[in-house]
Amino acid sequence: MKLIYKCFIIFLLLIIYICILKTNVVVARSVDADEATKSIFKDADDFVSGEIDDESSLHIGISESSLKTLSKIVSNVLMTIGVFVAFIMIAIMGIKFMMQSTEEKAQIKESLMPFLIGLIVTFGAFSIWKIAISILSKI
Repeated sequence: MKLIYKCFIIFLLLIIYICILKTNVVVARSVDADEATKSIFKDADDFVSGEIDDESSLHIGISESSLKTLSKIVSNVLMTIGVFVAFIMIAIMGIKFMMQSTEEKAQIKESLMPFLIGLIVTFGAFSIWKIAISILSKI
């Protein structure tokens, strides 16, 4: 139970870290605070009324290269965490298997199948992700 709790905490910290990552935001023009506030309300009113003036609105975008690097970082971090957790679990199960009695060895063998299915799902999802990225990047 403590291992699941620790994995959950690590996962939450990873999510927080990813959310804090800096993204590149491009602003087409710079204005002071009062003009920016007026511009935001004007743009909102224009959007609601259906009149959007591309020249007067602020254009905020995220570059394609920053999305690619973020995607690579996220996939590599998740893969590293998956490998690390799998290695730790294999080590724990191996140590338990060597030290326990026959009844407890049978329980460890029973828990081996869900563990293997989890490994297949984790690494299969990563493989599908990499294949999808490589196919979609060629389009």
